[in-house]
Amino acid sequence: MLVHVLTVEPAVAYAAVQFVATVITFTINKYWAFDAGQTGSLHGQGLRAVVVFGGSLALNTGIPSFFSYVLHVTPVVAFAISQVLVYLGWNYPLNRLWVFKRPAPAAA
Repeated sequence: MLVHVLTVEPAVAYAAVQFVATVITFTINKYWAFDAGQTGSLHGQGLRAVVVFGGSLALNTGIPSFFSYVLHVTPVVAFAISQVLVYLGWNYPLNRLWVFKRPAPAAA
């Protein structure tokens, strides 16, 4: 919509979507997907999530920009490919294993 309706430059649209999606995703991950609402501090998890977001922003802006500007893939397809690659290879693993890492069970 940003690219086709509002004629926003694709690279700007890729980055803008990341900011909105990150806030929504952090909330869903903390309170539902990783059930971390009662574990870990919001501050600590938030800071780690910012690091993951920074990498995700760079990857989800750089990868589709390369696909669309260099390989001439349509922006929507380039962004969809990037989303899958970055989610599976960066966002999910880091959120699961680092941002919302469960504490080790107490020794009996």
